[in-house]
Amino acid sequence: CGIQDPVRPEVPEAIRKEFEKSYIQVAPMYRVLARKAAANALGCDPGEVFAFFDPAAFAAASLGQVHEAASPEGERLAVKLQYPGIRQTIGDDMRLIRATLGRLPDMRQIAPVFDEIEARLLEETDYLLEARNMAFFRDNLDVAGVHVPEVWAKGCRREILCAQRLPGLPLHQWLRTNPGQEARDAVAHRLNEVFLQSLYRLGRIHADPNPGNYLIAEDYSLGLVD
Repeated sequence: CGIQDPVRPEVPEAIRKEFEKSYIQVAPMYRVLARKAAANALGCDPGEVFAFFDPAAFAAASLGQVHEAASPEGERLAVKLQYPGIRQTIGDDMRLIRATLGRLPDMRQIAPVFDEIEARLLEETDYLLEARNMAFFRDNLDVAGVHVPEVWAKGCRREILCAQRLPGLPLHQWLRTNPGQEARDAVAHRLNEVFLQSLYRLGRIHADPNPGNYLIAEDYSLGLVD
């Protein structure tokens, strides 16, 4: 006899759509605040670093948001800007969780889990580390039709990350265009190759499989971001 799929509770459509926005569409900072945050991160006005910097974000990112910019040489850039005070917020939230759950009888056993969560979240706020990881994958990942953006070091600090802007639609938006089976197979093959080569040859994996982090270009090539 065949194995039946387990019954899965379905999330109401209205709630699912709201969750989906978190891929790339959370509420952005006001333009004035974003420009000030960029200035604080860079240590100078964005105009001293970029030929153009759009204070209106075009996408959300992990613990921040993404802005369009251009280098003095005219290269299109994507600038990930961290939300102000996010490190303090993470620390405050983790202290609140520990205090709330501190009376659990097995708290001593699960306390290291909270330490690990906090360490990894704080690691996410180090955009210089992310820039090094991005450069590693660009230099070492060798999958046909897969592109990793080049880091633009002049615009990188711990709270701001700047890289080449790749073309394409985020994976979930691309799927809404109803691509044919051949196109779907090509993209799925590249996603699979990225994982296999990263794990077995490089010993590192792209560990944030958010659909917004995969950009699909018109030729079905894959842009790997974040």
